[in-house]
Amino acid sequence: MSIINVLDKHTANLIAAGEVVDRPASVAKELLENAIDAGAKSITLEIRHGGSSMIRITDDGKGMSPDDVRLSVLRHATSKIKDPKDLDGIRTLGFRGEALAAISSVSRFQIISKTPGEEFGVSMMMEGEKEVSFEEIGCPDGTTVVVRDIFFNTPARRKFLKKDQTETAYIAQYIERIAISHPHIAFKFISDSKVRFSTSGNGDLKSAIYAVFGREFVNSLLEVDNTYEKIRVHGFISYPDKSRVNRNFQMFFINNRFVRTRSTVFALEDAYKTYIMIERYPACVLFVDLEPYLVDVNVHPSKLEVRFVDENEVRQAVYFTVRDAIESIKNPIGEDISEKIQEDVREISLLNFTPVKTDVKKEQITFSPSFLSSDKPKTVPDKKEEEFEFLFKAAPPAVTSSSSDFVFMQPQKSVEIPEKYSGTIQTEEKSEEKNEDIPTESLADKVKNELYYCGTVFDTYIIAEFDSNMYIIDKHAAHERMLYEALKRKKDVGGVQMLIDSITVTLTSEECDAALSSKEEIESVGFEFDEVGPNTVAVRGVPTEFSGLTSALLEQIFVGMISDILLGRKAKNTRDDYFDKALFTAACRAAVKGGIPDSEQSYRYLLKQISELDNIFCCPHGRPIIVKYTKSQIEKMFFRT
Repeated sequence: MSIINVLDKHTANLIAAGEVVDRPASVAKELLENAIDAGAKSITLEIRHGGSSMIRITDDGKGMSPDDVRLSVLRHATSKIKDPKDLDGIRTLGFRGEALAAISSVSRFQIISKTPGEEFGVSMMMEGEKEVSFEEIGCPDGTTVVVRDIFFNTPARRKFLKKDQTETAYIAQYIERIAISHPHIAFKFISDSKVRFSTSGNGDLKSAIYAVFGREFVNSLLEVDNTYEKIRVHGFISYPDKSRVNRNFQMFFINNRFVRTRSTVFALEDAYKTYIMIERYPACVLFVDLEPYLVDVNVHPSKLEVRFVDENEVRQAVYFTVRDAIESIKNPIGEDISEKIQEDVREISLLNFTPVKTDVKKEQITFSPSFLSSDKPKTVPDKKEEEFEFLFKAAPPAVTSSSSDFVFMQPQKSVEIPEKYSGTIQTEEKSEEKNEDIPTESLADKVKNELYYCGTVFDTYIIAEFDSNMYIIDKHAAHERMLYEALKRKKDVGGVQMLIDSITVTLTSEECDAALSSKEEIESVGFEFDEVGPNTVAVRGVPTEFSGLTSALLEQIFVGMISDILLGRKAKNTRDDYFDKALFTAACRAAVKGGIPDSEQSYRYLLKQISELDNIFCCPHGRPIIVKYTKSQIEKMFFRT
């Protein structure tokens, strides 16, 4: 008896759908690529409830005849290739002929299409591969595809869909990339009757990036364009001082197809070495154009991965393009000085200088601009014996006022302004009161209130003494633990420092979804923010412990928290786990760094603060905070016992 089964068409299509269509975003991606391949100049994507209830894509491309409409939903039916040799020169985004067959097998599917010159178009409706209707219809040139109730006939797969907001973010990510990679096409994205963004289709890449990601991101970009060994690399990279806390804004397109390749990422980041800080990442929108036969796009059904015939050439093309662009950036201060010098030279050359004789023992002639004086210029005596010195006429002395004219305000008394610990730790007023007696049960109790500050080593470690013991404290680890504990307490007690100027932060669609989904938790620790545009939020308040930090660092901390939340969600960690990880990452970024000197007053304040914590043995990452040496241990080292 045979154990090999030849699958029926329906089962085969459901399996294919599992490879091609795993969520509404996959449907949107396949349909968008088909619209582009059809030569559309305008494409509108509309979704409802994250695409689970409806996805509609309308284009003004070449359309299909009635016969082609029926053929389009058959598996392995495609207009992109005819025979095996075509696989070596693929220039279209889609080519397998699986998308419409897979999509129609798991949804209530409708396709409306009309070719130019035809009086009527055709509408075909299907339910899970079964044709429900096929009729002529009045419609504009082009194609409209409507996908409703995705996975209606496979409920086991439907239950794995995320919240509507999350599925919307996945779809937004796809159309953002496609809109940027095709700036000559006008895209519009509508979600639940709200226009998320629209591009003009004027062919300007920067205009498309602006429409998708906004002004702030566009202003951080530097244009690049270079050809290396027949490989053209062009687009935009971020200025070194506009680096980001993660790689989410690194976008690479191979022959206008968005891809993920390690070789291009490594080449980009190698080019930025020595130009940006460690744990900061450049952003980019880079296009790599090369002959189709030099790249294999038929690696994975999602077509996100590609293989190159010569990966090293591609890596070098990206590296040298980016490196040359970075090295060409001029020093803005030097540029300003140079321009000012040129302006001064031009002004001096335009002055109409005339000689003026002065009454001095030696005949001196000074040059005075004629517009400064109404007197006629004096003539110079023609005497051979006389010597002349040409000097610029001195400016008249400044008019001074009597002491009664100006009164400088003096402070009534001397005010000592306390310093901050690298802008994050607020010092308190000194107290004359003596500290209370300290129990000796544990190390935490040992250091309470009585630590005597002795100094620092390497601007990283604080040396302190108490009760015949010496303590070495890692100031970064100590400050990190202090901030982490403070942020955890805020979830119960609150405490927000509102900003005079809000910080506008541009996020990816996924990051924006993560931020809005976790808004309650994020705001519970002191960050207050609102969505102010597509993928854009405005941070209006920060935890009071962070009130002295720069806007750039506050943005870095905020985006870092969002990244941790996003990574935790992808790893399917519990909500408490990934938010806790976000908190101690935020504390780490805000904590003072080792190797940076600070004031003695700040060190003393830090000692006092950490002595009041219950857990001062390690930072949230598990590194020790305090190392203790007893007096007897030290004396043994010097053979004093």
